[in-house]
Amino acid sequence: MAGQLAEIEIVLGTSFGRFQLGMCLNDAVEAINEEYQTLTKVEVLYDVEQPNAKGVVVDLPNNGFLLRFTRDSQQLTSVEVYNAALLQLSHQTTTFASPAVMPTFEKIYHLFGVCNSEYLPKENLCQLQYNGGAFLFDLSPELQHAFRTEDSEVVVGRFLSQEVDLRLSHLILHKGKLWQSPDVPPRLDDAYFERVRAIPGEGLAFPNREGAAQKLSFGDSTQDTISVLGRPDDIYFKVKDRMSAPDDTATDFIYNYFQRGLDVCFDGTTKTLHKLILYTNVPGHFEFSRYNRCNFSLNQTVPATDPDEFFNASEDIGLEESVVGQQPQAQDDMQLVSLEEEVSLDDTLQEPDDDNVSEFTITPNTVWSKLPTRYEQKLGKPIVRSRKNTPNTTNPFPLTRLYGCNDVIFEVCHNGALAIVTLFKLP
Repeated sequence: MAGQLAEIEIVLGTSFGRFQLGMCLNDAVEAINEEYQTLTKVEVLYDVEQPNAKGVVVDLPNNGFLLRFTRDSQQLTSVEVYNAALLQLSHQTTTFASPAVMPTFEKIYHLFGVCNSEYLPKENLCQLQYNGGAFLFDLSPELQHAFRTEDSEVVVGRFLSQEVDLRLSHLILHKGKLWQSPDVPPRLDDAYFERVRAIPGEGLAFPNREGAAQKLSFGDSTQDTISVLGRPDDIYFKVKDRMSAPDDTATDFIYNYFQRGLDVCFDGTTKTLHKLILYTNVPGHFEFSRYNRCNFSLNQTVPATDPDEFFNASEDIGLEESVVGQQPQAQDDMQLVSLEEEVSLDDTLQEPDDDNVSEFTITPNTVWSKLPTRYEQKLGKPIVRSRKNTPNTTNPFPLTRLYGCNDVIFEVCHNGALAIVTLFKLP
C-alpha cells in the first residue's frame, strides 16, 4: 500500500532527510520505523551465505531509494535515489524533483551550482559530480552518438538551453569527490564502534582510552560499570525460575548497552559483574538491528592436547536439553537444546592462514570455518540454540550453534558467521 509522499531535504555530503552519512545501521532502521507513514516498505539486502563479505543495503522500493552501509563499522556511506518520481526532493527549500516537478539537467545545474559535466561511455550516462553528490542522467542512442562525435560543451549547451530535456536517472549522496569510491564518513558518536579488547576470564579493555576507564573487569560493581560505559540504555531483570530458586533469592539483572553492542550481567546477590555479552549485529540473526556492532577483538591460542581445558557450554551456563519438535532437525554431531535465557574488530579482519599458527584473533567478521582446524576440533561438539516463539514475537531465523572454550561461549549462525560472544570467569 502506498503511503504519503516522503519529503526529503538534501545536503550534499551530509544528509538525506533524517539519514545522515556516518549514522549506524540500527539508527537508520529506527528512523525508518518512525517514518512508517511515508516509508512503507523496507528490504534488507545481504549475502545470505557470507553476510560479512559485503556491506548491508537497505532498499525502500516504494520510495525509490536505498541506503548503503560499510561492511565493518556498518555506517551509512551513501544514499542512492533510483526513482525520484516517488519522492519530493528539495535543496535549500527549493523542490527539484517530485511527481509534479521533473528533475532535469538544467534545473539541477542551476540549483546546485556550476559543475563540469562528464560523459561516462561504459554506463551510457552523463554525470554532474559535485563534492558530496552525483547526479546521473540516462542518454538516448542519439545523445550517446553526439557525445562521441561532437564537443561535449556543445552537447551540454543543448541541455542548459532546454533544447533537450535530460531527466535525472540516479542521485547518489556520499562523502568525498567521487561516487564510485566514496570516503568513509566519520562516526557521529564517539562511543559507537569503539575499539574493545575482550580478555577471557578478565573482562574488557579499551585501548584508545586513558586513565581508570581503560578496563572493565569481572567482579566490578554497577558504579564501576557506569564510570566506564556510562548509563545503560536499559536495565533488564531476569525472570526467576520458581522451580529451582527460592522466593528470597536475589534476581540477576543486565545493563543493556544497545549503542555499544554489549550487555553487562550482574549477580543479583553480590551486585557484581559476572558475564559480558558482545554482539556482531550480523544480518540473518535473531538479534539483528537490536544491538549495534561491537568492535571487539579476542585473542585465542590453539590449545594443548589436554581436553580438560575445554567444557560443554550447556553445562557451564546451566542449560537443560530438550527436543524442539517444530524446529529443523539437528545433525548427528549436535545436541538440540532450547534456551529460554540470553546467552546472550579491529577495522581489518584478522584470520589465521594455516593450522600451525599458535595465536589468532577473532573479530565480528570472523568466519567459523576459517578457524584453525586444531582449535575447532578441541571445541568439541556444539549444542544448538533454538529461540521459541512467544505471543509477541516469532523467530523466523535458522538455528544457531554454541561452542564453549576457556571462559568464552561463541554463538555461530548456520552460515558460519559469528553472532554473539559471551565472556565470563570460571570459579
